[in-house]
Amino acid sequence: MWYVWSNWMEVHNLLKNYNVIAVIAGHYHYDQDDSYIDDIRYLVMGSSGGVVKQTDANSGGVQEYGVIKLSQDNIVDLKLYEVDSDSLLEWTPRISTDRIQAISCMLDNLWNAVDLTTKDGNLPEMISISSIANPIDIPIEIEISNADSLLTNQKWIINDETITNSLSMTLVPGYNVGWANYTSVGQWYKFPVIWEAKIDQDVNSIESITLSYKIKFDDSKPRTIKRNITYPVINND
Repeated sequence: MWYVWSNWMEVHNLLKNYNVIAVIAGHYHYDQDDSYIDDIRYLVMGSSGGVVKQTDANSGGVQEYGVIKLSQDNIVDLKLYEVDSDSLLEWTPRISTDRIQAISCMLDNLWNAVDLTTKDGNLPEMISISSIANPIDIPIEIEISNADSLLTNQKWIINDETITNSLSMTLVPGYNVGWANYTSVGQWYKFPVIWEAKIDQDVNSIESITLSYKIKFDDSKPRTIKRNITYPVINND
């Protein structure tokens, strides 16, 4: 509830009148540090056995546990550790998790970005995507690959300039975005194709093609978000 402050403010205004040291939440499957608001520390714990996001270790992509040392009226020490290695982790700043959330929303929108409908029993010659975007306020580097080697002649098409033989491309803030409020990302209209590749026509009986997306950006730490999306072949015979 308190992730949206218009919902939480009434509760926060009550808590700050008492000796509340911290508000600690879960649910988001990543850790987050909102720091102090009216002398109350706001924290989100990451997963300790639940599902983790496909992100790096310092962005909530591992199983975590926290250790908090308290005095009568204050937090003396606050640490976050990885479960498997007991290594010390960074509490992810709120601005970083907002950026990760926005990128995750953009990637979620790619589930129907590819049309693999057959025509006369044949696959399309090309696979193309127009809805890849940068919904955050700093540059991102995006890489697209296919582990099955079904694709060749990969191309990025940025601002009408074609860039070939490059797995990754850097997108400036806001590129291809209609709106982004960190919980929803969308486009007002369909943008031109930004990425395409040739489908190997010599491979028989393809039921689907899986694209692996990897997005990187740097703020307080280098951060990585990954997503594998499988696009089924639709037989239109």
